[in-house]
Amino acid sequence: MRGERLIVLDDDQNVQPDFVSTLMAAFDPKRISAWWAWEVVGGYHDRKPAVVGGRVDHIGPGASVMSVDIFADSKFFTDIPDRFRMLDDLWLTNWAHRHGLALHKLDIPVEFVMDETNQYHTQIGAKSEFFDYLYPDRRDPQPAP
Repeated sequence: MRGERLIVLDDDQNVQPDFVSTLMAAFDPKRISAWWAWEVVGGYHDRKPAVVGGRVDHIGPGASVMSVDIFADSKFFTDIPDRFRMLDDLWLTNWAHRHGLALHKLDIPVEFVMDETNQYHTQIGAKSEFFDYLYPDRRDPQPAP
């Protein structure tokens, strides 16, 4: 399976018929390409939407494409603190930073549905706490030069 593409879609996202072919074409094994992409200005919630071709500091795995190789290292699953296991966006982003993977904003249409059932609403505080845990010396998740 090495080098294979992994496409992720959340259950609360509607996509266009060309979604899979667009993500297949965007695949690069040295980056994670995602629709949910942000430029972090300060802390986790101090951010702005990333632009295609611009700086991307944080991604969410929904509507994304990446190499399955990311998950070949068992430490991806065992090094995350138990209390943060449900915060896959922060862990995946931090893993990418620590392993030299670029983050890329995808230019695709995605629509959220069922916002009232989105688990994010119950994770707001935990996301800020985990961000601070992952980046204790700075609020900017970009690796230091």
